Amino acid sequence: MDRGLRKREVENELERCQKRFQELFENMHVGILIYETYDSGKTFIIKDVNSGAERIEKKKRDVLIGRNVEDALPEVKASGLLNVFKRVYKTGNPEHYQIGVYKEGSLIGWSDNYVYRLSTGEVVTVYKDETERKQIEEKLLKSEERYRNIFESIIEGIFQTTPNGRFILVNPALAHMYGYDTPEEMITAVEDIQRLYVNPEDRVRFKRLIETHGFVKGFESSQYHKNGSQIWISINAHAVKDKEGNIICYEGTAENITLRKKAEKELLEQQEELRSLSKRLVDIEEAERKRFSQKLHDTVGQNLTAISINLNIINAKIHDIVSDDIKTRLKDSLVLLEQTTEKIRNIMSDLRPSVLDDYGLLAAIKWYGRIFSSRTGINVTVEGAESHERLNPSIENALFRITQEALTNTAKHSGATDVYINLNIDDDGVYLNIYDNGGGFDASLRKGNKSFEGLDPSKEKGEEKARWGLINMRERAISIKGELKVESEKGKGTKVIVKVPKVSNQ
Repeated sequence: MDRGLRKREVENELERCQKRFQELFENMHVGILIYETYDSGKTFIIKDVNSGAERIEKKKRDVLIGRNVEDALPEVKASGLLNVFKRVYKTGNPEHYQIGVYKEGSLIGWSDNYVYRLSTGEVVTVYKDETERKQIEEKLLKSEERYRNIFESIIEGIFQTTPNGRFILVNPALAHMYGYDTPEEMITAVEDIQRLYVNPEDRVRFKRLIETHGFVKGFESSQYHKNGSQIWISINAHAVKDKEGNIICYEGTAENITLRKKAEKELLEQQEELRSLSKRLVDIEEAERKRFSQKLHDTVGQNLTAISINLNIINAKIHDIVSDDIKTRLKDSLVLLEQTTEKIRNIMSDLRPSVLDDYGLLAAIKWYGRIFSSRTGINVTVEGAESHERLNPSIENALFRITQEALTNTAKHSGATDVYINLNIDDDGVYLNIYDNGGGFDASLRKGNKSFEGLDPSKEKGEEKARWGLINMRERAISIKGELKVESEKGKGTKVIVKVPKVSNQ
């Protein structure tokens, strides 16, 4: 091959390599500085600068090339990077060195440097601006620190668990809630969360709910403390899923509600005691009503009947021998006696209607409906069928008194013209429905949103007073293990619905 041709090929290849190097040098994202060394590696003069270094340093290459690095980039010496240059030049061993970039004594950025020596003796720095990454890292660390402080100090328990029942994460509050000294101790000790549940079915129910809905809120369960005692926990949690929708873990919060549960239990027991006492008082009241009614019938009623017979006999005997004035007074006495006897009968009926004892609930309601209509002018329609066997007397008494109270409320507050009563008795229970076509009322009165403490029913008026009647009816229903529901709306009447388990009078 011609030596001239060979030389040209080598020159062309060299030119291509130089061009390729220059393109790589210029287009690299990192900064590259090449230094020539003088004075046996004590002085470093900038020989070449790529566009990446221009961007990072915010200086043009013609401002940098040919200058001593100590003058062009003072931070190199201040940061200790110049000493790295000297070591690398002397040893030939590359070094990785991260520096902080300062301006007027303040840290303004970070630079990650890789320094090495070429065979020509030149020193090269390949570096990149790490300021943004460092700032993000610092923000992340601060955020993690804030989260950790909250996580460690919050009084509510925080947890993260696997779906199969292992704790992944526990905060100190949760660990202490269960009696453990540290979160690590609890995570190690509790190998299966289901064993914490007093009733294992609660854990099954928890998983079913969270897998179905993706979360649970206010999930309450009794669980075991480390010392073997039982505590009540309320859990709010949600399922964490991957992109495919598979559950990765459960995470949420837990609250110790043992004291609240204890207070609720004590309150329920007190309410039950009060209701038991109330039922006992009602039974005593009904017995006294019956006794007093019987006394009135056996003594006052019979005496009034005897007086009426005697006065009628006297009136017949002396009709022709007494003055008209005496006749008039005797006639007035007979009328007054008849009125008094009628009032005594009404009192006896109000105290204890004999028809309830003799003929049963439906007959008593029909009888009272007729009396109510005659007194108020409100039409009462009663429908239903009596069962073949009598109900327990306590049920009959309570339902009859509920009917009385409902009709009294209707007369006093509703402005109704018609009342419809239906009594149905089957194998499932006793159903009493009372509906009027009156003005109705605000149903919020029956939701128990207002406090009754310190209120005097005798001083209440209108709807507020009617509320006490509703409370009385509800308590009577509860006393016989029944349910009472009131449906009402302004201008659309009121409906009282009572359902009671059937108990026959054995």
